[in-house]
Amino acid sequence: MGQSSSTENGVCSKPACVHAASSMMQNMAHNWEQLNPCTDFYEMTCGGFRERMGTDAARMSESLIQPHINNVIREVIERPYKEAAEYHDIMIRNNIDEQNHQMLQRDYQSCMNTEAREKAGRAPLIKLLDDLAEVWPVNLDEVDDTPSFSSSDRQHLQSAIIYLDKLGVSSFRALKVEGQLAVTNPNLRDPTVNLHYVTSPDTLVKDQSKGEKVTADIAKLFAAGFFPGGKNISDSEAESLAKEVVKFDMEILSRLEVAKTEIAAIREENPDLHLMAGHEILSFDELADLAPVLGLDKVLTFFSPVDSTPDAILVESPGLYSNLSTLVDSTPKAVIRSWMISKIVYEFGEEVTDEVLAEIFPRSNSNLRPFETCLSHTDETLRWIVDRYFISATYTDAMKELVEKMTTNIQNALVKRFSELDWMSDEVKARSIEKAQKMNHNVGFPTENPDLRSPNSLAAYYQGLNITDDYFSNVLAGRLNNLRTVFSSIGKPVDRNQWMTSAHQWGAFYSPYTNAIWINAGFTQSPTFHSDLPSYALYGGVGLSIGHEITHGFDVNGKRYDERGALRNWWDNTSAAAYEEKAACFVDQFSKFQLPVEGDKMANVSGELTLGENIADAGGLSMAFNAWKALSDGEKNSQNLPGLENFTHEQLFFLSWGNTWCGVFGLANNKKLLADSHSPDAFRIIGGAENSRQFKEAWNCPVKEPTCELF
Repeated sequence: MGQSSSTENGVCSKPACVHAASSMMQNMAHNWEQLNPCTDFYEMTCGGFRERMGTDAARMSESLIQPHINNVIREVIERPYKEAAEYHDIMIRNNIDEQNHQMLQRDYQSCMNTEAREKAGRAPLIKLLDDLAEVWPVNLDEVDDTPSFSSSDRQHLQSAIIYLDKLGVSSFRALKVEGQLAVTNPNLRDPTVNLHYVTSPDTLVKDQSKGEKVTADIAKLFAAGFFPGGKNISDSEAESLAKEVVKFDMEILSRLEVAKTEIAAIREENPDLHLMAGHEILSFDELADLAPVLGLDKVLTFFSPVDSTPDAILVESPGLYSNLSTLVDSTPKAVIRSWMISKIVYEFGEEVTDEVLAEIFPRSNSNLRPFETCLSHTDETLRWIVDRYFISATYTDAMKELVEKMTTNIQNALVKRFSELDWMSDEVKARSIEKAQKMNHNVGFPTENPDLRSPNSLAAYYQGLNITDDYFSNVLAGRLNNLRTVFSSIGKPVDRNQWMTSAHQWGAFYSPYTNAIWINAGFTQSPTFHSDLPSYALYGGVGLSIGHEITHGFDVNGKRYDERGALRNWWDNTSAAAYEEKAACFVDQFSKFQLPVEGDKMANVSGELTLGENIADAGGLSMAFNAWKALSDGEKNSQNLPGLENFTHEQLFFLSWGNTWCGVFGLANNKKLLADSHSPDAFRIIGGAENSRQFKEAWNCPVKEPTCELF
């Protein structure tokens, strides 16, 4: 179905072009010439990828780009410093840089030393439980006693809560959200200062129906000696105590569910509140009075720098903490401490070698090779040093400049598009343009706090971190260091340049709270990105994702925030109603897509759940194409990709886009896919083609009108 492209400019024979073309052709269906791109574009673009991967769950980025990233990082960690510096062309080489590299290598090697970890066994975990017992000594015989929390008991409990916090373990408030520490958040009404954020705790039982399974697992742990001192208790004692622990945990879960229901009701009644629904900003004294038993103020005081305790704290569902305080006050101390023991064991069960733990906690990353698991650990502990060497090996100044230019061009394409829309009022157009123009771009890697180019900056950033030859100690040290780093930002101005993830991670992100995007260096890697690639391949591949993130600023969630990241309604009623009508089209469209699940059943994609991502996909594709077409200088001289000369450059733009989203997921993964806010990859391609006027024109489809369109 390809249309002959002009060959007068010749074929690009540079390695980057050969690699990109090879990847694209391998992923295409072997019978692509017999397929109609207007109706079978996913199969045409990704049929070969599906056949090659079989039933294994895989994405193009995960099968090609991520292994490349991992191999680069492995090279730098496993080589001696002098070899690594030469191999990666480190510009600044000094004693500080060598010390940074040695710390990185020591941490990684402690993880790779399986012999030492097996010899240590469960002992490091038992040591944590022993330390908890010192912080809060409780007699197990008190499990049936009538609870009576004295002033001393409260102090012990609060010390135990702080102890768990130091380990990075959630007790009565969350410490983590999707892998990111969640102790700070900007004031969404005035997003200029980071506030301490008290949010809903994590529970052992995630689903009320799983209570019996968790009870059995905890009973097995208790009977196997996972107590301070490795204390052994009988099976019957273990079962009885486990039941009380899970009963307490499920009481917390039921209160959480009530709080979530209340927040949902508030949000439905006042949709403009969105994420602020059910939240209040309290003073330090109000926080202290909120849950006296839990001592939420004591935790904040412990981690805050001297004389800098903030007097504005963002609290999710304040009533929840009063309820939790009452629950704790009426629960036997032995049950609460045993619950804390369980929390610690559940958190670190995969970090030690033990047969009982391996049975209860099968490794979530069992498909990873040992070096990949250890790279992940080292990334958590010393990510910016890891990034320094990855960037020196793979990311040039020219690449950074090119991505920054592409980002600006795509941003300008969206600004131009806003001026053309007839369903927006002039005022909303002006505000949309202002927000787009003020969107902050973070490209490649951080250059401050820390500056990855400076060994001294990195050394200062990790100054308080002590890395040894002991793996488990390094896990704890890394967690505590990360926690202190996050707490140190409380009360300080929100930094729109603060990097959200590792720069070597394959990904790009948008934050509505700061109106900023991040395009990681790891995201701009071959075969989808290289400065030698023709612009149609660059904009169709990485450019689409840049446009996707920019468009997130105006999706169903992003449009609630203004150019500063403040949560406020800046839409007039007429424009808002037009937006909702157009958004409803996406909901209806994607809700019709189906995936097979267990048995012969089919399940529908949730158009509501995936709405924000679908809007960003459609807007990103349109803006990337328009930005590419606006490149008059040089684009006419773009060379063709080898083996793909029969396609026009417009068609190659869309082949590059589709190639990026090739993915295969077995039947077992489909249910999980349907719970994701992103549509399954196949439907991102199918829906994207249906919603792109430019796509239909490029392939000369009979119907040019997009199915759904916002921007």
